[in-house]
Amino acid sequence: MSAEKPIVVWFFTDDKPGHLNQLMGLEARLSAHAKIEARWFSIANKRISWFDALLKRFSYEGERSPDLVVGAGRRTHKYLVATKRSYDCFSLVLMRPSLPLSLFDAAIIPEHDSPAVKDNILVTVGVLNNVVPRSISAENVKLNHRGLILIGGESKHYTWDDESILQQLELIVASSNDVDEWVLGNSRRTPDSFLTLLKEKKISKLKIVEHQNTDRSWLPMQMASSECIWVTPDSVSMVYEAITSGANTFIFELKPKKETRVVKGVQHLLKKKLLSQWPNIDMICQPSVLWEAERTAVWLLGQLRYKDQND
Repeated sequence: MSAEKPIVVWFFTDDKPGHLNQLMGLEARLSAHAKIEARWFSIANKRISWFDALLKRFSYEGERSPDLVVGAGRRTHKYLVATKRSYDCFSLVLMRPSLPLSLFDAAIIPEHDSPAVKDNILVTVGVLNNVVPRSISAENVKLNHRGLILIGGESKHYTWDDESILQQLELIVASSNDVDEWVLGNSRRTPDSFLTLLKEKKISKLKIVEHQNTDRSWLPMQMASSECIWVTPDSVSMVYEAITSGANTFIFELKPKKETRVVKGVQHLLKKKLLSQWPNIDMICQPSVLWEAERTAVWLLGQLRYKDQND
């Protein structure tokens, strides 16, 4: 791989929003530090067998050979292995893979997955995202005393409770005299019963924006312009995004179903004082130093340089 030529990167996506967000965050930071030529492939558009992978028969006709291939999501793992075998490129898997780690050159694994200590594994605080800390962003966003509330729903990690979240929400809005407007966004998992009860209450200073009326840019823009952000703990990706944005971040109280890796991850953030939990509605969190997409990009480019020097 020559320093004068762009790094050809193939991104494999299963089109799930959370996985896509991780890949987009990494692409943005890689392009900030190096000249890259990014190509995106949805695995929904191409089938592959393990037989093809073993015989090195995987290719995209007309595409330049990749220097780096990246995937997020279990279903992309086979494509990473096949591309590495067919093109002899560097392979990176985001999150703990379903296949043996020895099949990949490197891995980015959140600390709540308790990864092994290895030179080719970068341990991150949560998963990557596409949010840029407001202290770094070139955009001069005026905060305007706004607050953001992000509501999830049913999950395998927490027991959802409409009434409990509504009670907490009402008290948060009522006690926030320094916030002129609250914007509330829901998710695909939010129960219809919750939205029905919320709309019936007609809470002043609260604007409801339903997920089907937003695009991919809506959430980063809201986070960048909000002084404080409240998130239900089941929405763990948005918890990490909120912290990365640099806003004062809080989570609602929900009862964990069991001590899963997600619950442990949230508890770790609380211990590090990167966020606060109900009923500590006035607590100020530690200034955010969390920007894992940036840290990953710098680390990954170092891995690629090392490989290039030793080939």
